[in-house]
Amino acid sequence: MKPPSPATNIPTGVRFTNDTQYTVRIYWTDFDGQLRDYGLVQPEESVGFKTYVHHRWYAELYMSDEALCAGPISAPDTETCDMRLMFDGERGMIDMDGGYCDY
Repeated sequence: MKPPSPATNIPTGVRFTNDTQYTVRIYWTDFDGQLRDYGLVQPEESVGFKTYVHHRWYAELYMSDEALCAGPISAPDTETCDMRLMFDGERGMIDMDGGYCDY
């Protein structure tokens, strides 16, 4: 369970770019706090989704021996936000460059 997405009705978009060597799974948090699977983003691939302002998204990076989760990620207004996901091997963490996204 995660904090639920707010019941907003202002359309926007969110785009994820996977700048890692690993597969990333994208989730949206529904209004009950349940994670809903929105599919995989392969290395060096980008995928975008229509969404609503302040809806919460998560990215889970799959490595051979563990998975790391980043989020929540959301668009603060009607401009589509771009989230670039990277892997910091020294710290063993996902790095994010959200540009215009809240995270």
